[in-house]
Amino acid sequence: MGDSVCLKGIISKADINQQFEKELYDRSKIFFDIKSLELMWSFLNIIRNQIAHTNGLYDDKAKQSLNRRIENLAKHYRGNDDCLLSITMILDVFEDHNAQVKKTGYLVVDDSLENIIRNISIFVMESLYACNRDKIANKVLKSDS
Repeated sequence: MGDSVCLKGIISKADINQQFEKELYDRSKIFFDIKSLELMWSFLNIIRNQIAHTNGLYDDKAKQSLNRRIENLAKHYRGNDDCLLSITMILDVFEDHNAQVKKTGYLVVDDSLENIIRNISIFVMESLYACNRDKIANKVLKSDS
């Protein structure tokens, strides 16, 4: 979770935690708090690590880790009806990939997974931009006063 720690540090240092969470939810409709982003990132990170370090092969330990991360993500969203449709669609994609790993030992990155990664990146960057834009605008307004 190194990258999410860096992001948390950036938003914390800039004192935009609440605004970032709001902007992120407004854009994504799935990340209602920073923990939901961390859990999603954790899932995507194991996929990246397996590709980078084992040529995409999932041994029993990696299979268990992948499954546990999907379960943790699903558990975090339990009872949050605002995100129900979006997270169900994403979890369906993840479950399909998990079944593929259980069956073959490999995960093939397809368009659906690529789009999820792409969209998360866009949501995060746009949210950071919006927070920064608002912060700069507030400084300008204060200096004009």
